[in-house]
Amino acid sequence: MMISNPKNSSPSVIPGQELITSDESQPSATYQCGPGTFERQGKVYASVVGQPVRHAGTISVECSSRCAKVPVVGTIVIGMITKVTKPQAHVSIIMVDDLPLPVGQELQGAIRSQDVRQVDKDKVIIWDCYRPGDIVRAEVVKSFVLILWRLVLMLTVSLLIRFHCLLVQWGICWRHFGIILASFSHSILKPGTV
Repeated sequence: MMISNPKNSSPSVIPGQELITSDESQPSATYQCGPGTFERQGKVYASVVGQPVRHAGTISVECSSRCAKVPVVGTIVIGMITKVTKPQAHVSIIMVDDLPLPVGQELQGAIRSQDVRQVDKDKVIIWDCYRPGDIVRAEVVKSFVLILWRLVLMLTVSLLIRFHCLLVQWGICWRHFGIILASFSHSILKPGTV
């Protein structure tokens, strides 16, 4: 069963959805799995959200270009805490403005201890606020790109090697669970204050 997309005529599929059904003219055994698909028990399934594409005996799922959005200052992102250190919590960003990033193309960010709240910044213990595996909703307050320069055929070419976002999170301390920060609605750091 394909999901119809009202915005365009091509159907959309979701992860785990069967791409080749038994009622179609060609069985799934005649198709090779391409990007965005996997095979299980002779059936081909989608592994990402997108449009199925059949070409030369290969079936693949192309992710919409909308899901490859790069966050800018002010963007709301959803991520998972991957590592907690004394100065910051490391975040793997999985959604940007409610659009999922392609599998394997998650962005990396950090929530600095001084960005957790606006009052008593020096008393924040990051481990009391976040644990690995926590899902956070955050606003990008600053972003920067690290650039590596190298000489290729006498030309200087810049290569993007890493995108890093500094995030501020509205949250609660696990030690004081249930006590929401009084300045919840005003806790967003404005650009230029970091």
